[in-house]
Amino acid sequence: MRYLHIDLLSTTPANETDELQCVINARILYSSCVDEAKIETDGFLPVLSVLETEFGGWPILQGSSWNGSTFSLSNLLLKLRQYNYNIIFRINTDVDEKNSSSTDIAVSEINS
Repeated sequence: MRYLHIDLLSTTPANETDELQCVINARILYSSCVDEAKIETDGFLPVLSVLETEFGGWPILQGSSWNGSTFSLSNLLLKLRQYNYNIIFRINTDVDEKNSSSTDIAVSEINS
């Protein structure tokens, strides 16, 4: 049996308007990861920018310029959760075993 190998990530189709958004997003992510020249040129500045704009900065990197009065741990944890990063707690949803039309929300600690 022969398989047709289609490279969805590194090739751009002639008509991208028919592409699924998830494939387009995967292609963008893939191309950003393999563009080593851009990674070397940009360095760590994009990561610092995300730390500053999305998470309120990082005191270790900002030193005396970090403003602790605007920092909120609860906002940081919520933002990390939006990125699906569980640092202190985990939130899961499951179908209730006794009532399949109901959903349980479980909040638990992260075990190392």
